[in-house]
Amino acid sequence: IFLYVMLGASIAARKVQINTIGLGMHNTELITNLISTRETAENAQKYAERMNLQLQEQIKERQLAEERIRASEQRMSAIFESMQDTIYQTDLDGNIQWATPSIKQLLGFDAHEAVNRNIKEFYLNASDHAELKHALNVNSGRLQHFETRLVHKDGSQIWVSENSHYRYDTDANPTGIEGTIRDITALKHAKEALYQEKERAQVTLGSIGDGVITTDMNGNIEYMNTVAEYSTGWKLVDASGKPMQKVFRLYDEKFQQEPPNPANQCLQQGKSITLTGHLLLIHRYRDQPTSVEVNASPILDSHSDISGVVLVFHDVTELRGLAKKMSY
Repeated sequence: IFLYVMLGASIAARKVQINTIGLGMHNTELITNLISTRETAENAQKYAERMNLQLQEQIKERQLAEERIRASEQRMSAIFESMQDTIYQTDLDGNIQWATPSIKQLLGFDAHEAVNRNIKEFYLNASDHAELKHALNVNSGRLQHFETRLVHKDGSQIWVSENSHYRYDTDANPTGIEGTIRDITALKHAKEALYQEKERAQVTLGSIGDGVITTDMNGNIEYMNTVAEYSTGWKLVDASGKPMQKVFRLYDEKFQQEPPNPANQCLQQGKSITLTGHLLLIHRYRDQPTSVEVNASPILDSHSDISGVVLVFHDVTELRGLAKKMSY
């Protein structure tokens, strides 16, 4: 009985020991899993924190980018509102898709009134739009200073200068035209008035009996009237850019020498001068010189600065011949 009791107790103790060892191993595995889970949780938390920081930084960067975009849009809007030139976009047929507010000042129409209208309606000659497209094709899709006339809302005509280029899609196919329009009506009128004034001056200088020569600041010839060409033997096309003393050759009959250069004297002194003495003008081809009286005056610009010299000479050959006869 004792032996059976001891044997049973030994078996029970062995089972308890085996269960204890198994439980310990299970606990060790649980602890290991718990540690691994905690490390995983900590890593996940750190990763989440990093992602949150990155997300916050991205949100801040996006907010800054949106602020910059809004500021840029405000600046562009202010520029479009204040600029004098009109920027427009049309499709290939000329239908206006967008225009800056300055079109109101240019044509009398608000921007929303001009949208969806064909730009050909505003041309004085609708064929000018076809010429513009032809010029774009000839100039590789870019065109500068294309001058034409547009019709204002009130019926008046205005001169404009266009700079245009094609707009392209992702396949490099043209989808429309974009450009700027500048009102040059005042400039055109000023050019026309200047041209008429120049023509009057040319006719006047060509019809007077005195020779007129103008030079730049270096004393090089810029203009000669008909009398000056005839008296010197030089044509303007040949004399232009040459030093005046090479074309307008003087000789002092009394002192038997060349007088000082009147253009240089005028530039140095900054005032009108008159050459004295019995001056002879040497012709380029003829042997017979011409007796002349010479005056030189500075040419002043709008700031009263000297920009050149105008020299006027008068043929006194006959007068001096009569004086010699009277003296004799």
